[in-house]
Amino acid sequence: MNTIMSDEELNLFHHIDRALYTILVFNLFRDPIESMYVLSLFLWLERQACCFDLINNILPLPLTVVNMLADEAVVCLNLITKAPFDASSSNIDILMIRAFSRRDISLSYFHDNKDDAFEKMAKYVANIYIRVLKDLMERAIERNNNLLIPADVAEIPRPFDMGREAVVKVHPDDRTMFVTFSKGYPVSKEEVIEFFTTIYGECIESVQMQDVQANEQPLFARIVVNSASKVELILQGAEKMKFTINGKHVWVRKFVPKRPRSPPALGHPLATGPGSLPPP
Repeated sequence: MNTIMSDEELNLFHHIDRALYTILVFNLFRDPIESMYVLSLFLWLERQACCFDLINNILPLPLTVVNMLADEAVVCLNLITKAPFDASSSNIDILMIRAFSRRDISLSYFHDNKDDAFEKMAKYVANIYIRVLKDLMERAIERNNNLLIPADVAEIPRPFDMGREAVVKVHPDDRTMFVTFSKGYPVSKEEVIEFFTTIYGECIESVQMQDVQANEQPLFARIVVNSASKVELILQGAEKMKFTINGKHVWVRKFVPKRPRSPPALGHPLATGPGSLPPP
């Protein structure tokens, strides 16, 4: 039987990740969203067997060293998610990450494994860090707003936002996803919008929840995003993806509209009106 962990249990299980995130956003004043992706990169390196127990080993380091590691991680993130690989960039050294690695890691390693890294980090963010870091992230964002950080400093590009695409007008059906929820675990429209906006940027055009009575739970919704490519990014080539929104499982797939049936051909028995005779 699948048991959903409470927020307290999940936070305790990921206390090391939360501790490093706290250092990044509260001690070093780094961007809250960017820092979440930095953690996802470190976790990917751990699970690639490149850097054993990396997150735990970073915790006791001086703040200046932690900051340098985070800066190197951002370079790697930009290579994975945005920048085309330039042969000359292989000469850029990621000394701190290499020092923790069991392999001779360079930027070429991240380029060669960018598809795997992108897919797995997106899952770490969606299924782990959005929930585990939510309270800390909200506090950090609120603090930044209260400090009135200048726009050019506060608007740090999100690694997985992929920049702004040239807008190509396509039919809404071709950029719509169908979302189903688990019965007994209600998810609100606001939770859906916050979840996908946090990960993929300002991409949602509309969310239409199932129309139900006030005391009933919607079991499905339709999400229209601003481009067909964003649908592909979210689904990562799969027919269906599972995400966890505030501890509740949701399933997402491409929306397949029901096409209206073509009218019967002239002369077909069904095309004959009342009182008319079928054709000979």
